[in-house]
This record gives sequence, structure tokens and C-alpha cells, in this order.
Amino acid sequence: MDRSLATKIRSIEVVPVDLELTEPFGIAGASQEVADIVLVRVTLDGGAIGLGEAAPSIVAGASGPGSGEDRNNVFNGLRCAVPALLGMDAGDPVTIASALQESSPGCSSARAALEMAIEDAFSREAGISCRSLSGEAEASLRTDWTIPTGDIDHARISATRIAAAGFGTIKVKVGDGDIEQDVSRLEAIVRAAPGCKLIADGNGGFDADDAIALIEELSGRGVTLDLLEQPVPGEDLDALARVTEAIETTVCADEAVRSVADVERVIRSRAAGAINVKVMKSGLCVARAMARKAREGGLGLMIGGMVESILAMTVSAHLASGMGGFRWIDLDTPFFIGDHPFTGGFTAEGDLLELPHGPGHGVELVGELAGWRCWQELDDSGGGKEGIR
Repeated sequence: MDRSLATKIRSIEVVPVDLELTEPFGIAGASQEVADIVLVRVTLDGGAIGLGEAAPSIVAGASGPGSGEDRNNVFNGLRCAVPALLGMDAGDPVTIASALQESSPGCSSARAALEMAIEDAFSREAGISCRSLSGEAEASLRTDWTIPTGDIDHARISATRIAAAGFGTIKVKVGDGDIEQDVSRLEAIVRAAPGCKLIADGNGGFDADDAIALIEELSGRGVTLDLLEQPVPGEDLDALARVTEAIETTVCADEAVRSVADVERVIRSRAAGAINVKVMKSGLCVARAMARKAREGGLGLMIGGMVESILAMTVSAHLASGMGGFRWIDLDTPFFIGDHPFTGGFTAEGDLLELPHGPGHGVELVGELAGWRCWQELDDSGGGKEGIR
């Protein structure tokens, strides 16, 4: 690292922000109408400022969607982590990730937000893009667009709109009703968008028998999936392995993998053919390590997220673009957010995402949040100078 850079962490501030969605984002067992994120702002002693985001609302734990974190968990996680971070070198991501895991082990989205903000600030101080911290493998990505749970008409109308917008892959949330409804929805999507590839995401909503029956029924009707994501609960690797063995469609582990150790278990048990890497599940440093371990074990890679704004999704795009080799890209939730306080980030022309060249991740705040009065600075005791509001 250039020793002339002033990269020690001087201050950390937080503020909650509610972002209304353009339609409910429904998955098996849960639905969300607002992205209740927490923004983190890190300032280095050289004056560089970085932004991060925690998106805890549908953070999935081992037992399924919505079981992991909420905004209170994020605030507690941030307060616990800050005393360990102040004064640390922002250019040492491995040590920072270790300190975060020790100080705030129970809140992965808080850790993710802090790592995002620290890497953004460091990259701005160094005059480089966040993408370069992961590599320089690819210049652009092509994302899918998700159809949340709903009825057949909603699926058909959504698929028509998505295909007309220039998207080549549609991800469909399934497992919230009976198998016949999911099959009918997927059939309607194929008819409405015949040129699009399909990903079905169960979010743990099936048991093994029903997941296998879904694929068999789809096959009998001539519907082929490019990927089946987390059909069974995340803690049941045996069920996941059973589905993987029974079907030809690639099965992707999502809720089942939150750490490198989880990826190793999937590899050993042959429970899946791919994993979904999400920064909110693990933080940035661990997400990179998970992707590397999956590659070593012959697993395919997907990059995804929770219900996140353009800020967090751009960071994930930098990671996937820098590392390369991610076959499935699921970075679409900014398309579900209406008004937001950001400018910059990736741009989309159809499904093609072009990343900003830096410095940092390329996302800036606008409006009143760009000021200082609405933020709370967390001190080295984990407290704050003002109440969070």
C-alpha cells in the first residue's frame, strides 16, 4: 500500500432510510413493500468518505426467509463493531473482516455495510475503483429480472414487460403456493417471453419430494429451467443433495451458504451444483473467499442480494465483475425501488449493466442525506452523539 495515503478510520456514522418499492417483493413465506435499509458513512483521516448499506429486511438465516436480522439488529451490530474499527487501517480488509466477525458475529448485513463503506473510502483515497479490489476480469454483466410471487396474470404481464425491456433471463419466485400454481405461472411466463431463460427460486419453500415433482411436471410440459435456486430449507443439506441427485437442472444453494465452511459442506455432500454469493449474508471479504472456495470445488457461481438499493447492488456488481466467472447475475432489486437518495452506480441498458470506473464504488448521496445533520456518529464506546432518527 502507498504509505503516503491517509487511510486510518476516523469516524463512522449511520442513518436509517426507508425506500418504498414499486410492487411488493414476495418470496416463499415472506413479502416486503419497503426496503428499510441502514446507511453507513466512514471517514478516513485523510478526509476520504465512503458509503455502505445494510439491507436486513429479508436476510435469510438457516431456517428460512426473514429469520435473520432486522434494523435493530443492524444498529446493535454497528455499535458493537465501531470500537474495534476506529483507528484501523482501511487498506487491510482481511484484518477488518476478522475484527468485524469477532465484534459483531450475529449481524452479517451490518458487517457488509461497514466493509462497503471502508472499501469505498479507501478506494477514493487511492483514486481507484472498488472493482479493482476484486480483480479486473470483466467490464460488464448481464442481470436477470425477478418476478415475485403472485398469480398467473401477474406472472404473464410481468414477463411480457421484462422481455420487452430487453432482458434475457427471468427469475421467478416459487414455493409460496401449490405446485400446480407454480407450474402454471412458469408456463405463462414461457409463452409471454419465449426467448428468455428461466430461474426458479424456492427460498426453501418446498420439501425434496415437491421440488423434484415440480421439475418433473415442468419437464412434462416442455418447460426447462436454467437453474433451481434453494428449493428446500437451508439447514437441510440432505434434502438439497437429494434434489440435486434426482434432477438434471443445476441446483443452487443460497440460504444454505453463509460462510466458507458452509461452501465446504456443500462441496463434500454434493448438495448443489452452484452457490449464490450475497454480500449481505457474509460481508465482502468472506463473499470473495466463498466464491474462491466454490470455484476450487467445481461449483458454479451466482451473485445476488436481498432487497437492496443501487448502492449495495453496485458493490456486488464490482465484486462479480472484478472476480469474473459468475454465470448467473441477480442484481435487479434497484429496479423495484422508486424514489431514492442516490446518484451514480451501475447503469442498465436492457439487462446489460455497465459499472462506474471510480474512484470508489461510484454511488453518491443527494438531497438532505448528503448533509451531516441527520447522521449519528458512533463513538469508540459504541454509543452516539445524537439519537438515531
